[in-house]
Amino acid sequence: MFCNNCGAEIKNNGKFCPKCGQPVKQDTGERAGVSIEEAQQTTEDTKTQSNTATVVTDPNMAPVMSVWSYLGLFLLSSIPIVGIIMLIVFAIGSNNRNKTNYCRAILLGQVIMVLIIVLFWSSFLGVLGSLMY
Repeated sequence: MFCNNCGAEIKNNGKFCPKCGQPVKQDTGERAGVSIEEAQQTTEDTKTQSNTATVVTDPNMAPVMSVWSYLGLFLLSSIPIVGIIMLIVFAIGSNNRNKTNYCRAILLGQVIMVLIIVLFWSSFLGVLGSLMY
């Protein structure tokens, strides 16, 4: 079986094209008789087309965040009180799942760092206190 979009060969049980990612429609017979030469010609035709990114139209997929968005959120997290409040707002109420997950990861990392600092200083002060007496 061959992909209707790019002409790549697909295993009989494949649901998506391994080359272009298009969902495989069940053959109703119109493409079942395609020769290998025709499929290769279709593949060559798609290679000659420009290599533009395919626009994803799946409504369940979150838009991709740019590098500047990640950098902005990272810098926002470094502001002591306002940054934490904004991260909590984005972690709870953002429409973009990528932004929500990134803000949750930053908040979790900050909580872990605070716990490590508290454990370190409490053990350090405990040892220091036992040495003084």
